Amino acid sequence: QLLKEIEDAHLDADKVIIQSFDERIIEKISKLTRKYSLGVLLSKKKYLFKMPNFNKLAKFCEYANPNYELVNQKFIERAHLHHLKVLPYTVNDINDIRKLMIDGVDGIITDGPNHYFELD
Repeated sequence: QLLKEIEDAHLDADKVIIQSFDERIIEKISKLTRKYSLGVLLSKKKYLFKMPNFNKLAKFCEYANPNYELVNQKFIERAHLHHLKVLPYTVNDINDIRKLMIDGVDGIITDGPNHYFELD
């Protein structure tokens, strides 16, 4: 249903990232199509004391999207070793944004991009 709705909306495939907390859903979508970028949202509850299996994720998605409090340089380095981009969510404090960018994230998910970045 989701893929049909995206197709019906005539969105540019390179501007779509499908993401979910349920990695099984993302893996299933990857078997149906590789037209869109895919990401797995990584909760603080599940990964507070362990690293995700980046090797497994890299087999079916391009993005590891953790709760921003999970992210440090070690996390980013391990994800990048598996060619995964790191887009932490939901970062709404400018100091947290600055730290994450210095640490090397590939982008951020925020509720208020207009507040933090000058848009063209």
